[in-house]
Amino acid sequence: MSTPFTFGIEIELAVALLVEGQDNPDPSETRTQTDNPNDLSKSIRNGKFQAPTAVIYYRPRVQLKFIRVMEEAGFQVNPFDTSRQETTKWTVVGDISIHHPPQSPIPGESVETDEYSWIGVEIKSPALLMTQDSLDEVQKLCLLLPTHFKLITNSTCGLHVHVGHGQKGFTTSNVTRIIAFLYAFEPQLDTLHPLHRYNNAYAKSMRDRCNFVRQFQEQFSEEPTTLAVITKILSLHKGKSPRHFRRALTRLVQIDGNGKNGAYNFNGVSDNPDRVPEDRPTIEFRQHEGTLDGVRIAAWIRALTGLLDFVESEDYDSLVDLLTTVSLAEKWTKRGDGKDTEREAEMGPALADGPFTIIELFQHCGMDHAATYYGDKVYKHNIPPRRVFNDQNTGPYKWTCTSGFNRLSGEEKESYRNRRRHFYKLQVVKSAAKLAGDEWSFDEDDKDRWPEHQRKVDWDSGSGSGSGSGSSTTDD
Repeated sequence: MSTPFTFGIEIELAVALLVEGQDNPDPSETRTQTDNPNDLSKSIRNGKFQAPTAVIYYRPRVQLKFIRVMEEAGFQVNPFDTSRQETTKWTVVGDISIHHPPQSPIPGESVETDEYSWIGVEIKSPALLMTQDSLDEVQKLCLLLPTHFKLITNSTCGLHVHVGHGQKGFTTSNVTRIIAFLYAFEPQLDTLHPLHRYNNAYAKSMRDRCNFVRQFQEQFSEEPTTLAVITKILSLHKGKSPRHFRRALTRLVQIDGNGKNGAYNFNGVSDNPDRVPEDRPTIEFRQHEGTLDGVRIAAWIRALTGLLDFVESEDYDSLVDLLTTVSLAEKWTKRGDGKDTEREAEMGPALADGPFTIIELFQHCGMDHAATYYGDKVYKHNIPPRRVFNDQNTGPYKWTCTSGFNRLSGEEKESYRNRRRHFYKLQVVKSAAKLAGDEWSFDEDDKDRWPEHQRKVDWDSGSGSGSGSGSSTTDD
């Protein structure tokens, strides 16, 4: 690694406790947090707020016990209720998004409370240098906590990993590379996580929800191809200062309003003056399910830093070639619309499920350790329906046929949409050719880059005069 990586983790847990007046269902269980606090309001004591609602009033005591246990084991921990937490110490906070039992349990998930009350706790690590000693410290914590607390990690819990280069952060060039890489290989990365973490409310899919995908669908009434998005990301810098470029880039792939709840959170590298002061110059990976397994956590951290090291170190032309080649090889993508099985029967497995899996990606990146560890831990998902954004007749170009659009017939509207689509696709090919340089010129006779069935276009129908699969990727 040319520049050392740093990382930080956020472990989400549900902790068992007994509220005041609650009998212990298992007196032999010594790990349960038991309190009879004298600062509860009369309304709670009189039963106006019953468990589990009353549990939130016990959170400070639970956090304080976590802090005491960790400090006694030698961890440096921020004190409770401080206005500014030091990033050089561990931190324990409450988390109201964690519930047990889950409000919407996944198939096969236990909803048994064992007659305890449960409360959500999040443990944040300091910024740690990517070394074996740091991974050992994480492992030490994972072994420590279950000896003092009755814990569970259910479907409401997640493991978040922040990766950066300390206070130095990422260069603008590397931010661009990383975002393009993550977009291109999001389907492969998805296969490392169980289905309930796919497009999770707190880890939303970039391909499904980001601003560019939404705006593209509103403009063209179809999803952008992977090549179109990669080209947009890699060519966005033109005419922009580094700071304005970063803002534009992270806004392009931002999820919903604040961008925090994407599977990849780029707020820490956005150079956005509105971001909260607590943001670190890191990229946050939020998709991993909750776990207190130190081996799993260490493997995930190694996988993330290994991928980012490859992206930062790889020759730019080689990286662009990888991204464009994979984008063009993506014959189809899963939509969750009930027709994915038919698509697979017709065109073969989706790229991430067969032709180029996450294991082959690890091997390509020289990460044999990750390929070995995850070799038998890869999922094949039947994804839920992807989100569809309605055509809003928007875009950067002024089309003469836009005037009186709502008065057009259905056939005229479709003709208008097809013209917009083909115009944009020509732009994508032109931009992609520039990115690839002399080795990839825009040759209309090159069937691998510009399918024959697209060379003669029926502008009104959107169909080509030749043969071809008409797949979503080769359209570009």
